Amino acid sequence: MKKTSFLIQSFFCLLGITPSALLATSCSCSNQPNYDEFTKTLYDSSYSEFIKYIENCPHISNQEIVVIDSDNDSLKEARKYLKDLVQQYGFNPITDEGGNIYYDIPASPGYENCKKIAIQAHMDMVWANAEGWSGEKGKVVSEEETINKKTFVHSKNNQTTLGADDGQGVGIILGITKTANDFNHGPIKCILTTDEDSTVYGAAHLDLAALDTDYLVNVDASTQDISIASAGTQGFRTKITDLQSYDIPDNYKLYSLKILGCKAGHSADAMVDGKGNPTNIAINILKKIKSENNSQILLQSIKDNGQTNVFASESEIVFVCSEAITGNDINRFFNEEKQTFFAEKDMSYVFNEVYTPTNKKAISNDDSTHLMNYLSALPWGLIDKDDETNEMIASANISPVILNPEDNFSFFVSNLTRFATKKWKENFASEFAENKKILENQSFHPTYTDYEESFPIWETNSGNELIQIAQKAYKNINIEPKLKKEKVALETAYFAEKNPNLKMVSIGAIVKNEHNVNESMDLDSYYDLASVILYILRNC
Repeated sequence: MKKTSFLIQSFFCLLGITPSALLATSCSCSNQPNYDEFTKTLYDSSYSEFIKYIENCPHISNQEIVVIDSDNDSLKEARKYLKDLVQQYGFNPITDEGGNIYYDIPASPGYENCKKIAIQAHMDMVWANAEGWSGEKGKVVSEEETINKKTFVHSKNNQTTLGADDGQGVGIILGITKTANDFNHGPIKCILTTDEDSTVYGAAHLDLAALDTDYLVNVDASTQDISIASAGTQGFRTKITDLQSYDIPDNYKLYSLKILGCKAGHSADAMVDGKGNPTNIAINILKKIKSENNSQILLQSIKDNGQTNVFASESEIVFVCSEAITGNDINRFFNEEKQTFFAEKDMSYVFNEVYTPTNKKAISNDDSTHLMNYLSALPWGLIDKDDETNEMIASANISPVILNPEDNFSFFVSNLTRFATKKWKENFASEFAENKKILENQSFHPTYTDYEESFPIWETNSGNELIQIAQKAYKNINIEPKLKKEKVALETAYFAEKNPNLKMVSIGAIVKNEHNVNESMDLDSYYDLASVILYILRNC
C-alpha cells in the first residue's frame, strides 16, 4: 500500500523528524509521487467509512420510483444511516424531495474566500449474488487480496457485488466529513444522491440549493482518468399485449435451457466483439433445433437477470418441443455459439427436461417463432466503435427480458454512445423506427412501444479550470490522466441543466467488473483518489 506505516512514523517522530518532513524527504526524487502529508489520514477515514457502509447498510437501487422513506424505499435504511452519521460528525444534513442528502462544511479560518466545491456521489448500488449464496441481501462481506504486490478489495469469495459503485464516493465524502476540522480547505458542499443506478431520480430532483457552488467533483468513475462529458442514452420499452397461452399438448415435452457465465456488468463497460447476450444465445440454439428437426417450439417463459443498466449474465428459457431433444443436440449447438462469442470463455449451460411442470401452458408455435425472430433481429452489443482509438461509440443492451404467459412479454433496449454529441439523438431515432418495423414485421398487434429519453447529455463548459486543477492533482502523484467522454457520470447532465455555469469533472478509483460478483477496487488507486481529492480541495 502507498502509505507510511504507523510504526515508521512513530520512530521518526522520536528522532524529532515530523511526518511532513519525512514525506518531503521521500518525495525529493522526481520519480516519487508527491503525496500530501494528510493523504493517509483521509484515505484511512474514507476506506474505513466505505467498508462500514457496504457491510452494515443495505443500499440497493430502487428499480422504480417510490415514495421516499416509505416501506417500499430500498434506500430508507441507508438514508437514515448517512444522516445520523453526518449529524454525529457535527453537520446538518438536508433531505430533499428526491431523497438526496446534502450539507455544508464551512471553510477553515482564512479560507472563506476560496471557491466553493461540491463533492458528490450516489448512495445506491446494484446488487447481484452468485447462485447458492446465502446472506442478507444488500449487505456485503468484504475481503482483501494481494496479487502481484497489488491489493484489491472484493466480496468474500466473489459471492456478491462489492458496492464500490458508488461506495467509493460515499466513503470519500464521509472521510472528508469526519476529518474536515483536521485540514485547511475552502467551503465544501457534500451531496449524496439516490438511485443513480436505476432511475436517476435523485439527480433529476436534487434541490437547486444543493448546486449553489462553483465546482462539482462527481466521484463515480472507475479509472484514473478524468471524465469531462457524459453520453446520453435513449431507449424504448416494448410490451406485447396479444400473446395468448394454450394448454401444452400431451405428446410434447417441456424443457429448460439456462445459459450461464456471460460477462455481466455495467452497461457503460467497453464492449468487445464476441460478447454474448444469454437470452439471444439460448434463442439461437432453439432456432437451430427447430430448423434441423422441423419441429414446433412453444415458449413458456423467458427470464434473464439483467437490468436496464446491467448486462445479463444468465438467462433461462422454458419451452415445449414437438420432438424429443437430447443433450447432445444442445451441446453441439451450444459449442457453435461459443465459437461465435469467443469472449465468453466461461459461458456454460444447464439443460433439463421438466418432468413435473407447475405451469402447463405456453404460447403458440407461430407467436414463439415471431418472438424468437424479433429478439434475434434486434441490435445488441457493440454497434459502432472508433477505428483509431478502438473506443465504443454506440452499443445496445436488451435487458431485462421477461416472458410469462400469465403476463405480458416486455423488454427494454437502451442505446448509448461514447461521444457526447447531439447527433446521437438523430441516430437513435432512426434505429428506433427500424426496431418498430422489425416488431411489426413479426405480426404482433396491438403492441405498446414507448420511445423514451433515459438520460440527457452533459458536455463540459468552456473555460472549465477544474479540469486543469484535477490534471495537476494527478500529475502531482505521477499519473497522466486522459480526458474522456463516455457513458459515466450520468447525474452530471441533470446538474448541468439546473446550474449551467457549474464546472464539473468525474473521477474515481480503479473499479473493475462493476455490477457483478467479480467487482473489485484497487486500494492503491483509492489512496491516489484521496490524494487527488485533497489536492483539489486545497487548490480551488
